[in-house]
Amino acid sequence: MIEQWCESRGLEAPMRAAAGNGSAEESARPNSAITLEEQKYLGILLDKIVQEKESREAARELRALTKTKPSHRAYLGQDNTRATPLLVSLLQSSDSETQEHAVTALLNLSIHDANKTAIAAQGAIPCIVQVLRNGGTMEARGNAAAALFSLSAVDENKAKIGASDAIPALVNLLSDGNPMAKKDSASALFNLCIHRENRIPCVRAGMIPVLLKLVSNNSEGLVDESLSLLAMVVAHHEAAEAMGNEGAVPCLMGIIKDGSQHPRNKENAVVILQAICSNDRSHLKAMRGDRYGYINALIDLSETGTSRAKRKASAILDRMMKQEHMSTI
Repeated sequence: MIEQWCESRGLEAPMRAAAGNGSAEESARPNSAITLEEQKYLGILLDKIVQEKESREAARELRALTKTKPSHRAYLGQDNTRATPLLVSLLQSSDSETQEHAVTALLNLSIHDANKTAIAAQGAIPCIVQVLRNGGTMEARGNAAAALFSLSAVDENKAKIGASDAIPALVNLLSDGNPMAKKDSASALFNLCIHRENRIPCVRAGMIPVLLKLVSNNSEGLVDESLSLLAMVVAHHEAAEAMGNEGAVPCLMGIIKDGSQHPRNKENAVVILQAICSNDRSHLKAMRGDRYGYINALIDLSETGTSRAKRKASAILDRMMKQEHMSTI
């Protein structure tokens, strides 16, 4: 997932393990690919961060270097370089460009696996969340969301980020951000929801109606991510109830009936639908009228969908038949 994300942003992805030379070895030898001259130059840039007139240009250069040079990410992530606390100090800058460069440099550092825990341990998360909420540019806010996505690859960080004010801020950006910022917010929320304790806070922050709107609006290009998130949280009755109340059923049936949708999207849609109907059977009664061809679409999915989609569609149809039978007794 991280590799795909890096590719979409034109970032040099973390080095994959080669035969006989795993990534653990790279992490253990972070200086192996960086020269003494490069170390000295990076030290000069870090010294300039504390100088008000030099900080913006220094942060810009660190942003550029950490985007293209994995070896620089590894080196700067070490405690003795002071890079993380120095960059964190710039997140509160009143200069929007400096702030944007700093949060993006931290994002780039976080791509290196060995840096994820260290960045969080040095108190970066609350400051990144502050940029997410009130950053001076949309790019800064989006890159703050991307940094949280990257950091949340570590289980311990999922809990830390969830305990901060990040979730409401991510939901707001998912609703109001530009396309890239929305995608980064969705990715971060997905990672956070892997940690079960974060799921209901996401629901209570208003994530459900935002996701359903994105599913309905194909032009946003976030149908896959939105359905995956909805499917992850729907097992909780509060989430299923919220989806039902927000009119999810017609939205989900639209996905199931759409022949152009990927089989995985149809699977997620019927998984969500089955959970909603199990939580509140009144939705089954409404679907039985079949004014919109719901039954035929479910029958088709029960025959042609993925194995999981077939099971879920069949379960819904069985419940509908039982409900109809009971109503005639």
